This record gives sequence, C-alpha cells and structure tokens, in this order.
Amino acid sequence: EIEADEQREKMMSDQENGETNENEAIHEDNNSDKDAIHPIDEFIAQETTEGSSLQILLSNLKAFSQPEAYGDIIDDTETETARCARYGFEYNPAITKRRRVFMGSLIADDSWHVIAAHAAEAYGLYHTVAFIESNTTQTQTVRETRFDEGSLNYRVLQSGIFGPKTDVYVDFRVDVGKDIPEMDAFYRENLQRSHITQRWKDAGMQPDDIGMICDVDEVFTRDFLLALQSCDVPQFRPGQDCSTNVITGQGFKFEVVPDSFRGGLYHHPQALIGECIDKVGDANVHKPAGRKYLNNPGLIGKRIYQSRAEGSDMYPLWEPWDFRRGSDWNRILEDGRLHTAFHFHNFFHTFDVLKNKYKTYAHADTSQTEIPLAATGVSPTLQTIKDQHENPTMLDTIDGRKPIMLVDQSYRTARLKELMVEIEADEQREKMMSDQENGETNENEAIHEDNNSDKDAIHPIDEFIAQETTEGSSLQILLSNLKAFSQPEAYGDIIDDTETETARCARYGFEYNPAITKRRRVFMGSLIA
Repeated sequence: EIEADEQREKMMSDQENGETNENEAIHEDNNSDKDAIHPIDEFIAQETTEGSSLQILLSNLKAFSQPEAYGDIIDDTETETARCARYGFEYNPAITKRRRVFMGSLIADDSWHVIAAHAAEAYGLYHTVAFIESNTTQTQTVRETRFDEGSLNYRVLQSGIFGPKTDVYVDFRVDVGKDIPEMDAFYRENLQRSHITQRWKDAGMQPDDIGMICDVDEVFTRDFLLALQSCDVPQFRPGQDCSTNVITGQGFKFEVVPDSFRGGLYHHPQALIGECIDKVGDANVHKPAGRKYLNNPGLIGKRIYQSRAEGSDMYPLWEPWDFRRGSDWNRILEDGRLHTAFHFHNFFHTFDVLKNKYKTYAHADTSQTEIPLAATGVSPTLQTIKDQHENPTMLDTIDGRKPIMLVDQSYRTARLKELMVEIEADEQREKMMSDQENGETNENEAIHEDNNSDKDAIHPIDEFIAQETTEGSSLQILLSNLKAFSQPEAYGDIIDDTETETARCARYGFEYNPAITKRRRVFMGSLIA
C-alpha cells in the first residue's frame, strides 16, 4: 500500500510539473517503470482471495489483448465481406478504416465480473467510454460513489482494460430531479444518462462516428461490433433523416453466472450514427420537436418518435434516453437466427449486493432484502447453481458466440462454488429462523449454540475468511487463530483457588476478600463504525 501510494504521488507530481499529460499517464505502459504497481495487481491483493473467481478473472483480464482496434486500416477484404454478410450487410471498399465507437453507460454497483466481461468483448474497439455515476439511486436512495478520481476502482477502469487507445471517463452527477417527488425511477435514471452526449462531444465525436448507449451489463458481441465498424450499414450512411435508424442488438441473457440463462432475447444495446446524436449532429437540420415533459420543460422529456419540426422532413437529434426506448427498430441477428449481444443480468459479487439492487434501483422491490434468496427474482437460478457448481457445462451448450472473458472453466467453477457457500449459508439462516418461530429453539440458544452441532452449518468466521480475506494474509491468520481460541475463566465462575486470586489482587494493589465467591459479571459498551 505504501509503494502504491508513493507511485500515485509521483504520477500526480509529474503531471503538475508538465512531465507527462493526463492521457499519457493513463495509457503509459505499466511495465515501463520497474517500481510501478499495476492497478489490477493492487486490486487483486487488496480485494480478492487466493483462487477466487474474481482473482482468476482479473488476472486473465490484465493479460488479455485483441489484434483489432478502431481506426485500423481494413486490408483483409475477404474476411470483412464474410463478416458483413453474417449480419445482412455488404462490405463497401470505400470504407477503408474501422469506424470509431463512443460508448456511454451509467455505472454504480456493477460488479467487476460484468465490467471485465464487457471490457474484454470490446477491447480496443471503443474510442471513448463515458460512464456516469450518481450520488443517489433511481429511487433516490443515497449511495456512496465507487469511482472517485484517484480511487483504486477508478484506476483499474483507466488501466487499459478497454484497450490501449481507449479513453475512459467517469463523470459525476447529482440528482437533478430531487425536488420532483412524482418523478418515477426510470425518468430519473434517464436524466442521469442525458449527460453522456456532452462527454462524447468533448471527446471529439464526429458525425460519422458511432454512438452506443447501454448498461454496463450489456455489450455487442465482438464480431458484431467489428461489423458495425467496417460494413456498409444502411442506417449509418450519410444523410439520415434520424427517424428510426438506430441499430438494436439481440442479447443472449445470462442470469447471475455464465452457466445459467433463460430463453428469449433482450433488445439492447443500441447504436446510432453520430449525425443523428444530440450535440454532435446538426441541430439546424434536425430541429427539436415534440417531447412529453414531466411538468418541467427544463428537464428532458420522452421523445415522440413520429414528431418533427413544422415544415421539416428531418427528425430531431437523439438523446441517450431515445436510444433506450428505440429498441423496436432494426433488431439484427447473426445469420438470421443467432444473438448479436450479451446481457449479464444480476452478475453481482454477492447476493446481498443483488438484494440491495432490487430494493433501491429502477426495478425496485422493497421486499427483496428481507426475504430468503429462494423467494427473490433469482430463485430459478439457485437450483442451476446447485446442479452445476462441481462441473459447469451449460455455457458450452450455447448455439452462437460466447463471452470471450467468461469461458474460462476455472473461473466458472470458482464462481459457482462461491455462490454455493452463500446459498448454503442463506438456507441455514432460514432454517434457524424457522426453528425459532416453531418454538424448537429460542433466540439465545440460536445465537450461542455450538456451530459444530449441525453438520451443515458454516461457521461465520469460515464464511468471512472465504469471502473477505486472501490466502496467507494477516487477517486470515488472525481469524483462524481466533476461531480456535479459548480460555478457562468465565464470569460467574466459583472462586476456589484463593491463593492465586490473593496474589493477583496484590499485583494491582487490591486485597482478596473471601466473601467474593463468584467472578463478577462485566458489561462492556463501545462505539463501533
């Protein structure tokens, strides 16, 4: 930690002294300075346990690369022609370079499982990644920000995981609709999204670039992203009227883990050519038109898609909200039947974080943090995890492309086993609560009972060590020793060794009184935070 802090201070000092600029500091080769600690290595050391799924995933991510990048000269026309044909497009030799893609998304409690999967799929293909983080959820629940500038999370985002040339930004927004109590969660969510296009403009987006709006857990397959960059996509040709020319991915929906999924396709993300995007296209040509405002024209309103300015045959420029609501148009499949995107739904690091999502975000259900896992929205997945956790195979059965970063068998096995620990602990808690309600044990007995009396019980210290410590760490050693620790004395003991007690009392200037026959009870009080 000391070395990492000193390295950060050196980088900040270099920037202030003009020895390096911001982008050079972000994108410089982490191996060029022998004293540098890569942010991913720092994160693994501080936040993961030895052999955990996240350690495996992030180690793979650090070593990951792909040959293609935005701006590449297209020289293998045979490959591109075949790729374009898979999606119903044609290859036009006039397109000599891969188009630039600008991605925009909200970011909050999204796990590194999701971020890593997304970053690998799009590695090198985004020119700019624009994240928006807010100090509240969409239901106005106050939350702590995770990606403050200089934080470890922030530095991992900017460490090159999206590619060596990709600029990654995190902009912070407060709840601009906080004084409008009637505003629903999705409206508030899209007010946060509305800031994305300003970041794209500031990053140099041009009318012939591609804008992509998504959630972090949504991403086009790599092959489809490459097709959007190189093919003659009719909806990307110059001179669009900007009515319904958005491209919609057809997402294969995973649930909680790579080896659990449901049928059907999910209609995100969306991509649009820059000339039709707010703050990038020409607002004199694509004039504003009808929107449904929420009692406040100063805030963004829902687009009325058939509406256009009087006397104009052109439609208005698109706001980020318009992308999300435009999911009915131009749904593209590979070979006419296979998915072109992935949706990593509910890929949270722990089930407790998942329950918090259901309580405080746009799909809010306030009951979700007070009920057992079996009664939550992920209940159908629990049996799949139980069935797959020793030998995950479901991902291998998918017809079509698989997420590049999530196919690793060791990662999948570790992830399922971690979740099994949580499932078993949750079921054990539910059993204890049920026993109490049925009068089979009282509260004090449940708290103080010997954890070894039930063969299925997981000791809380073992559970904590598995989830929160690394192999060989000081905290693992300490807590293992603590679990095995005991002492012979206890409050209420009969005092029968008067010689020992007389000597002990004398050490502190006291006298031993034979009338004190039992050890007094002690009540401790303290603040804790």
